[in-house]
Amino acid sequence: MDNGLIQENESLNDEKAAALIFLPDFSTANKLTDISGRGVGMDTVVALQKRGGYVKINFLDNKRFCSRAFETVVYLPSHYAVSTKSQ
Repeated sequence: MDNGLIQENESLNDEKAAALIFLPDFSTANKLTDISGRGVGMDTVVALQKRGGYVKINFLDNKRFCSRAFETVVYLPSHYAVSTKSQ
């Protein structure tokens, strides 16, 4: 890739492929604009790990194409809990 995150002939397993979106500078955009394409965003989610949480991508199929089914798992520690009961 142009940004050096992976090598040209590197083979990625599902775990490595999913982890790419959490790296700084990772972008799938073909063009940079004022608001997108610079690879800023999902790498900030990793800050959850410093607070006891995590975000994980699980692929739901075994396809090897550009488009795949997946789920996003977000775990927030209990100290982030919010009560919706009115007092």
